[in-house]
Amino acid sequence: MASHVFGEKVIRLIVESAAPLSYRPNANLDVVAAAFHAGVMKRLSRAAAGVPVAEALARYCGEMMRQPWPTTSSCWQPEVGATLQRIHEGKPLEAALQALFALHALRIAGTWCVELSGPVRVSMAGHIFDVRGKIDVQAASGKLVILDRDGVLAPLEFGAVGGGWRILGQCAPDAGWRYARPSFFKEEGFEGSYVQPWRLPDCHRRGDDLIVDWPQQPVGADEAALAADVATQMPGVFALLRHIGPHYLSWCAPVFRGIAACPSYDAGMRISASFPSHTGVVSVAFPLSTPYLAEILVHELSHQYFLMLGAAIPLLKKRADDALYYSSFKMKQRPLSKIFLAYHATANMALFWHGLLSVPTPHTALAAEELAKLLPHTKSLGGTIAASGGLSEAGEAMFGTQRALLQERGWDA
Repeated sequence: MASHVFGEKVIRLIVESAAPLSYRPNANLDVVAAAFHAGVMKRLSRAAAGVPVAEALARYCGEMMRQPWPTTSSCWQPEVGATLQRIHEGKPLEAALQALFALHALRIAGTWCVELSGPVRVSMAGHIFDVRGKIDVQAASGKLVILDRDGVLAPLEFGAVGGGWRILGQCAPDAGWRYARPSFFKEEGFEGSYVQPWRLPDCHRRGDDLIVDWPQQPVGADEAALAADVATQMPGVFALLRHIGPHYLSWCAPVFRGIAACPSYDAGMRISASFPSHTGVVSVAFPLSTPYLAEILVHELSHQYFLMLGAAIPLLKKRADDALYYSSFKMKQRPLSKIFLAYHATANMALFWHGLLSVPTPHTALAAEELAKLLPHTKSLGGTIAASGGLSEAGEAMFGTQRALLQERGWDA
């Protein structure tokens, strides 16, 4: 009986998260995010075993988690993705450092110290900085201080403000910390979301599936200025999404931590990406018009939901990825998981453009044009998925929810 009840909760979570139009606040989404976070911490404990400093820090992570643990979607944060990536790379000390700042970002208190032989670049709630040498970290529920025990650098201090963290003081801290200030959004409910400058690796131009590093090493002044410009563009994006329907911002908020903004290498392309190495942060190339940026958020946050839910709940049957299927979207053979990932995003993008057609805006012609491009891909991908028989019960619930929304609008999905 208990298993059946849990199954119903999972299916409801999938249905209510699959698309903005179906979204309902669901506490089980918070449970999934917190479970993912806790699972990464357990992997860290195993990876750090036998590496003295890393093992001690990982053990302290476990002690911190015995405090009242926040069950919140904010657990889906890039620091957790970076922790997992460092584990994969065989760097348990760097993984442990990033894990500690992931916990502090959730306002979990703790005090610890470490001595590092070289600089380690870490992030916390949008702030990116190097730690090096001998450092003490003192974290209360609303304040975090990093002290240089060698006495060379002034303390690096952060304070919790609303839904995010801000650096304390009027100007950037001592340059010795190699600190990169984020640009925060002012939209209610997104005060903790941010923009950081970014540079996509050259191999991304070939369309390769790749893992990129988070946090990135310092970028130039042009990239930093671009990130600041993106922050000024975001109020218009939020306003457009709100104009289409109140469900859009409610759906975005749980999985949206920030944007990694990079210069575009092709003015004729919309370039964006989601990477497991920085969960909750989407990479976007600029310049980009406001309606296209709104569409990209729908596109990439669809991927974020897919990644989070797929990490906790099987969306495919076992061995369903053994076969390859043609993707009209990528114009190459891909495993079913990639076909489903693409369908989930393109269906939500089509629904976005249809929503834009349904309200008065200056973007009617653009919306009609983009919708006409997307619908054939959505139909092709959906047909492949339906014929594959490879989705799990949860995957069928996600697929069926989006297919029903498309069919309600008269489209063959």
